[in-house]
Amino acid sequence: MKRKRSLSTYSTFKKMLLDNPDMHLLSQEEVGAVQQVLLKMMDDIHSVCKENELHYVISGGCALGAVRHGGFIPWDDDIDICMPRKDYDRIRQCMMERFPEKYYIQEIKACENYDLSFMKIRLNGTVFCEHLDPEPEKAGVFIDVFAVENVADNPLKRNVQWLLSDGLQFICSCIRIRKKRKILLKMAGESRQAARAIRMKSIISIPFSVIPFRRWLLWTEKALCMCQDEKSEYISVPSGVKHFKGEMYPRDWFFPEKEMAFQGRQYCVMAEIEKYLEKMFGDYQRIPPVEERERHALLAFSLE
Repeated sequence: MKRKRSLSTYSTFKKMLLDNPDMHLLSQEEVGAVQQVLLKMMDDIHSVCKENELHYVISGGCALGAVRHGGFIPWDDDIDICMPRKDYDRIRQCMMERFPEKYYIQEIKACENYDLSFMKIRLNGTVFCEHLDPEPEKAGVFIDVFAVENVADNPLKRNVQWLLSDGLQFICSCIRIRKKRKILLKMAGESRQAARAIRMKSIISIPFSVIPFRRWLLWTEKALCMCQDEKSEYISVPSGVKHFKGEMYPRDWFFPEKEMAFQGRQYCVMAEIEKYLEKMFGDYQRIPPVEERERHALLAFSLE
């Protein structure tokens, strides 16, 4: 069956960057070194969450690694965590109080130049700079933090929440690409698919660009957390890679969370982690071939 074309540029850009000779691809030795740094960062986050009664779960490929490998997927070089919105809104302040000099935390409401709908906790003194980092001078090794949002039980309200969340995130994506289209087109090289996606999103963004980008970002943040019912049947991670409906789960799949072994530590995972992994990855026990394994292509890298 022929695959339906999509305006999503995420996978296109990832492949485009891996083929770009100007980007740095981590060696397996460097991946191992990054993993050790990430573990130390995660130890700090875990201890802060325990001290402040904040809830979190490791997610994405990190959750997959915990079940399939007892830790990192061997080629993985990042950690993702999810937190209920009320805890997500507190973690930055709690981390800054405990580690005022060690970390730099990027988050929409706190950072004027940051333009993503999820948080990055970055380790000062390291360099892990990706192609669209809004603050490349502060781009250290990072852990991504995604807010777990309540989903309205009322079907009409739920659909309004879905349309606003995904629609506003799409508008922000288009504006973001238009603002950086020159460098993206240069990096696209001879990739017609990438160039087409960049130009299409740039055109779509034109009528929306009359309003300041930061206002769109703040409107998006409000839309993501519009449901305040902390006992709703479903939750979602709308800023995740599969967006609102693709990452909507029964609340009891996530919470109350439990601990699981990860590289000799104990980190928090979803209550029904196997169900989560099946929805996210399908046959999650299958080891993907080399060409399907996710890798980061970096503009600059250093752990000095």
